[in-house]
Parts: sequence; structure tokens; C-alpha cells
Amino acid sequence: MNDVIATIRNDNPDTVEQFEGTYKIILEQTLNVLPHTQIVLYEPFIVPVSRVKIITKIWHVVILKRQKIDRTLAETYHTTFIRLQKQFNDACQKAPANYWIWDGIHPCYQDMNYLPDLR
Repeated sequence: MNDVIATIRNDNPDTVEQFEGTYKIILEQTLNVLPHTQIVLYEPFIVPVSRVKIITKIWHVVILKRQKIDRTLAETYHTTFIRLQKQFNDACQKAPANYWIWDGIHPCYQDMNYLPDLR
């Protein structure tokens, strides 16, 4: 679901509405075929390092829209929703941003151990 870099570079012609529509289709098809499946949606996040730091404002605008979509879809489809942006913002107060996220969007190894504790 992480198409933000492609959107920013104009490599992805999908609009936010198309992103949401595709996401709905995936959720609906999954729940129709596997109605007892427990789905967890993780909030998209950014951390200002590497390429994200260079144009943070643009990233912020794009990611905020997707965060809202994910939150809404989690409510609509009764899935678990894990908020990550605030968690990573808080984590960056404990250690430098590049300790947690190497490129602004992908977690580092130590972060993988941190993620399951987020609720």
C-alpha cells in the first residue's frame, strides 16, 4: 500500500480516491472469502530522514491523506488499526530518526522488534 514515493515522483497515476477504492476492494474480497480473518491495518508513516527530509512538506501532505483513509477503512471494516506516526515521532525523541527508519519510510531491523509493541 505504500505508493507515496511513486505519487510524489508522478510515477503513479492513481489518485487518492483510486487508492481508497483499491484498498476497499482488497478488504471486501478478503472478508467475503475469509469472513473470520482478523485484519490489521498499520497507519502509513514518515520520518524526516533521507529522501523524506529533503521534501518533508510534500511527503506530509500525501501521507496525511492516506493516514485518514486507513483510519476510516479500519473503522468501516472493523479491523484493528495500529497508529504509527505518533509512535515514531515519540521514538525519535529517544534515538535519532535514522536509528528507527533508514530512508524515511522503511523501518530498520531494531524497529521490527519495536513494532509488535505498538498498540
